[in-house]
Amino acid sequence: KKYTYGINDKKQNEVETKDKKETHNLKVSLNVEGLISIDWNDKISISPEKTSAIEEGLRVHEVLSKIYSKNDMCSVLEQYKKVSNLTEIEYLYVENKVRQVVEGKETAMFFDPQYEVKTECEVLYKNKVRRLDRVVFMPNETWVVDFKTGEVSEKDEEQIKLYMEILTDMKYPNVCGYLYYCKTNLGVK
Repeated sequence: KKYTYGINDKKQNEVETKDKKETHNLKVSLNVEGLISIDWNDKISISPEKTSAIEEGLRVHEVLSKIYSKNDMCSVLEQYKKVSNLTEIEYLYVENKVRQVVEGKETAMFFDPQYEVKTECEVLYKNKVRRLDRVVFMPNETWVVDFKTGEVSEKDEEQIKLYMEILTDMKYPNVCGYLYYCKTNLGVK
């Protein structure tokens, strides 16, 4: 089979330049014999489950970044509900996950109003900008908390150790790290 693309022999394109009018006749032929052709719709798909899980995790992460203490939770959630275009079910999922973190047995201390907190703080370290999700300054220790939306991985542990190293190098006292996996409600110290 031979397919021809371009301008029909009878038609010509005219291009006007400063000096003269040029005429171009464009014709391209391509021999497609022996090439494999498949319907890409059967081969590529976007999984709504995976996309939805990622989006849900990112929503929870976004809300948590705006909550400095447990006293902020209700107003931040209310504001988020107003500005996000979520269905009621999507919003209730985010609200439930946020409440589990803010009021959780192991994580409530990170939202205690008596402690100073920095969220999404950027730190320049070894010529790279790092963004720490949450740093909690307690009287005798400093916690760096990283919220994860995916599965448990060694890479996450390496990252939290790096964040702890950064804060230690900055001379903060007794730096501790905490990873929280939003999807499974798993916390790792």
